[in-house]
Amino acid sequence: MINMLNAYATDAYADDFSGNILKQLDMAMLKKNTIGIISCGHEFVESGAIAGLCQRLPFEVLGCTTFGCAVNGMDYEKDVMALSVLTSDDVVFSTAATEPLTVENIDEVLSDAYSRALCGRAEKPVFILAFLPFLYILDASVILEVLNRICGDVPVFGGGAANDVTDSLNDCMIHNGTAVRGGAVLALMWGDVKPRFFVNKFVGTDELYYSRGVVTESEGNVIKCVNDKVFEHYLQNIGMPVPLIKKFAVMPVPFMIDYHDGNESLLRVMHKITDEGYAVFSTKVPEGSSLVIYDIGHKNLVNSVLSVAKDIVSPDTTGILIFSCVLRSILLELNLYDEMKEIVTLLGSTPYHFMYTGGELCPRGVSSRYLNYFYNGGLIACTF
Repeated sequence: MINMLNAYATDAYADDFSGNILKQLDMAMLKKNTIGIISCGHEFVESGAIAGLCQRLPFEVLGCTTFGCAVNGMDYEKDVMALSVLTSDDVVFSTAATEPLTVENIDEVLSDAYSRALCGRAEKPVFILAFLPFLYILDASVILEVLNRICGDVPVFGGGAANDVTDSLNDCMIHNGTAVRGGAVLALMWGDVKPRFFVNKFVGTDELYYSRGVVTESEGNVIKCVNDKVFEHYLQNIGMPVPLIKKFAVMPVPFMIDYHDGNESLLRVMHKITDEGYAVFSTKVPEGSSLVIYDIGHKNLVNSVLSVAKDIVSPDTTGILIFSCVLRSILLELNLYDEMKEIVTLLGSTPYHFMYTGGELCPRGVSSRYLNYFYNGGLIACTF
């Protein structure tokens, strides 16, 4: 059994920042094994507040920067910090961080971090929490593929750093107070862990916004040409405001992509338009795929979480992790946190940690056979 304790801060430069957080935590409630999960704006890392806090916490901590987060008792603000403490007598936790990931070193570096987190244990973990970087040269779906090869069928839940919709340079993972830039952080768990997983994702609908295009040239997660036109020219031809779009680190355009593999179309996020006019997406997009831009709409987006939220809490739930794609917040425009407000209202007093992420990792299936998936535009939840 895992219990969750929460604390938060709204000022990265507050006097006695660490002391204020510790006052919110009842240390007498800590059990034999404990781990901390942090989400925050990058100011909390740059100010030294996170490093100072972690020096005073008697347990390991991992997490990442985020565009927005909330735990019980918080108002909905952008530049805040949330800390959730998972503590248990019958669950063991162990963490590790990787070096910066590249195409050449990803297998070796992830394997090394996983091995260090095992701490010599022969037994596989029963659950992994992971925070991954967004790298233009290495999309998160590839990182998850490697992690799946290393870990086998161990369920992996997590997300990517997403600090600012207009600038990704300050994004980082956090491990024991240290900023991990370009690397991943992992928490392995053994023992009486019985997580339940929930996914809310957008699939193809009839709300067509712009005409369908066919990917005629691509390389990995880079779309070069659509309908035999350079991607940027394709966007211009259908009337998209390309100069405005380029100002965002996460492009505020919901692309639904049909891979023509017999499965449903999936929402995918575009992160960058290169100098050549190519589009960098968060996952591989093979040639022959079809794409279309949909107008999801404020009402549809907010209402979509209700079916998930009502199923999340059960009488024996002791803690909830909820990660939502930052694109969902961007699409809400001036009402950035409406989705967050809607879902946490339904959670009541159950301890929760909500954060916006740049891509979401969540298993599907049943406990006897989980398959780990990478989502865009998703809202995922894990309950203990």
